[in-house]
Amino acid sequence: MSLTVRQKEIVLNIIRIISTQGIQELTIKNIAAAINVTEAAIYRHFKSKNDMLMEVLNYFEELASGMSEKAEQEDTTPLGKIEIFLLQRYELFQSNPDLAKVMFSEVLFENDTDLSNKMHEIIQTHMHQMIEFVHQAQASGQIRKDIDEKHLFRMIVGSMRLLVTQWCLSGYSFPLEEEGKRLWKSVQKLIAGSL
Repeated sequence: MSLTVRQKEIVLNIIRIISTQGIQELTIKNIAAAINVTEAAIYRHFKSKNDMLMEVLNYFEELASGMSEKAEQEDTTPLGKIEIFLLQRYELFQSNPDLAKVMFSEVLFENDTDLSNKMHEIIQTHMHQMIEFVHQAQASGQIRKDIDEKHLFRMIVGSMRLLVTQWCLSGYSFPLEEEGKRLWKSVQKLIAGSL
């Protein structure tokens, strides 16, 4: 679904409210106040709070999908595609810390089946994308072949997720992109194959 300008404004304010005030403060009243409209005006754009939260996940999925497509299209090695996949996300999160905080708080979505399923679908899509890059890198000898592909996915993406979480919890106290690049170099050394 393509968002209208107003719907996107609502989605971005939902992300900001959850990030800065917590999910308990995500009320229609607070959303309306954030964009200076009536509560009734919010319901002209979304049927319910759950519809709004689903749109937050759709918004993230759309951003991530665009980044994945760019990584696929780059004229580089499979290992280079993995690096692009990671570094684009570090860049996105550093420029939008509220989004990082919300997207790495899956617990926010786990009590609603539709939201939980959507979050699972996003994670599965990322996993399949990364595993394809891993297969290519293993076939070209850039990554060890003696480690299970799902384990490699968890090492690569899991280390990124932990770093982003630490960055959020520290109050964004270090340059995420810079530290992300250093972390990726360390992970590469651990998983490197023989060329």
